[in-house]
Amino acid sequence: FIGVLNRFRLEPVAFMADIQAMFYQVRVPEDQRSFLRFLWWDEGNLSSHIEEYEMCVHLFGAVSSPSISNYALRKTAIDNKECYGKDAAEVIMKNFYVDDLLKSVSSENYAGELIQRVQSMCAAGGFNLSKFSCISKYVLLCIPEDMRREGVKDYDLIKEKLPSERALGVHWNVETDEIGFKVSLKEKKTTKRGMLSMLSSFYDPLGLASPFVLKGRKILQELCQRGLQWDEKIPEDYQRKWEVWKQDLVQLEKIGLKRCVKPANFGKIVECSLHNFSDASELGYGESSYIRLVDEYGKIHCTLLMGKARVTPLKFVSIPRLELVAAVLAVKISAQLKREMGIQVDEENFWT
Repeated sequence: FIGVLNRFRLEPVAFMADIQAMFYQVRVPEDQRSFLRFLWWDEGNLSSHIEEYEMCVHLFGAVSSPSISNYALRKTAIDNKECYGKDAAEVIMKNFYVDDLLKSVSSENYAGELIQRVQSMCAAGGFNLSKFSCISKYVLLCIPEDMRREGVKDYDLIKEKLPSERALGVHWNVETDEIGFKVSLKEKKTTKRGMLSMLSSFYDPLGLASPFVLKGRKILQELCQRGLQWDEKIPEDYQRKWEVWKQDLVQLEKIGLKRCVKPANFGKIVECSLHNFSDASELGYGESSYIRLVDEYGKIHCTLLMGKARVTPLKFVSIPRLELVAAVLAVKISAQLKREMGIQVDEENFWT
């Protein structure tokens, strides 16, 4: 999942799509259909005769459906690699998360041609790849209107701005090509349960807002330390802290980070390094990982890739030990980035 998001940031021309009713395209073997048996009353009349049915295809809600459907999709890529190309097969193998496709490539022409081959490869396995969105209006014009996402079907692609999308839950401003946050605050009771619900609803898989979210988590941890019940009213001083944190939460919508790690008109990359910073305090500990690129003309560009922050444990831990825990976290995140991004990293640096 994190790998798909980070690979989505590697090249300037990005597009996304998803497979229509993916689970329903994968049949269940006859000898296994009894595992998906269900009872049915005709027209919902509970006094009528009960019918027994078995699903012939996989359904949404079954624990096994995502893994089985993904296996079928990958098998499609393996079986059709010779016909539609190795690069199209790699898109299916590395750039899908269940039914969602996120991919970035180096040029518009290649994007349009690759989309056609990936779409044909999916169709060979019975999967209909549709709901396309792309940063390039040229590429979108090459895609039939009925195959585009709802937001760009009726748009005048020449005059109007492209709408924002959600890429695996991450807010993506397609027009500016930035990833950021869309904050929707739902009123919750100011109790531990309501606070936990609000913290859990804030989605930030890349940890770009980790330093800010850490403050909210710390407030909740202190309330747990005081032994408050889940639905008990919290003290007034903590209510004030929480309200200030909520007001600041809305300000995150003003923050945007460029999706692509390479700026426009950046030359051929001759050096790539990862820089991982870790730190700790009485409040918490965390790390942030940056990619540093150098092109053939000596230009340097750095971009934040990922962050992670955690509150300090309730049990006392010394600052030097927390510094070491943060360093270990940095090593793990860096290893994950190197493994998932699939690019040549010439140097790996750790700062603490």
